Amino acid sequence: MDLDESAPVPACFVFDLDNCCWSPEMYQMSSGSPFSHNSKTNVCTARGGRGEEVRLLGDVAEVWGLICDAPRFRGVRIAIASCCDEPKWAHELLRTFEVGAGRKMWDCVAHAEIHYGSKQGHLRSIAQKLGISLEHMVFFDDQIGHIGDARAMGVTAVHTPRNGVTWGSFEEALRNFANK
Repeated sequence: MDLDESAPVPACFVFDLDNCCWSPEMYQMSSGSPFSHNSKTNVCTARGGRGEEVRLLGDVAEVWGLICDAPRFRGVRIAIASCCDEPKWAHELLRTFEVGAGRKMWDCVAHAEIHYGSKQGHLRSIAQKLGISLEHMVFFDDQIGHIGDARAMGVTAVHTPRNGVTWGSFEEALRNFANK
């Protein structure tokens, strides 16, 4: 990344899950929990049904690791805003996928809203629970309608229609936030 290290950073990065952090979307799976985890490939496999695999997309693991470890992001939080059809499966996957040496995704999460409802409702709840303003959040989602809803509230939002969160989309988020 070649961004200005002195540029402001958000108080919280908020991530959708299905088709943004991982694939497939939970509704597309014939079975789910319990999942087994291959630590060498960082892939989770449903033990029942057809043994379907869930994989992290793009650079999600590396981006989360950077947010958790880099001095620039000290005090910055990660939250989840997801309408995932299977919240229990999502929680299990968050507790299973790794984003660094032995660190699970869940270890990085300050607050999670994983249930049916509007993204605006999720984002408001996250802001309230974490005590931050919507203007100090960055949100990633694969659905353009959710991006529009977030932007209408003053949240910096980045559309991730293919490949999930990548270094490119993360850099875009930081640039957009700094230029608000």
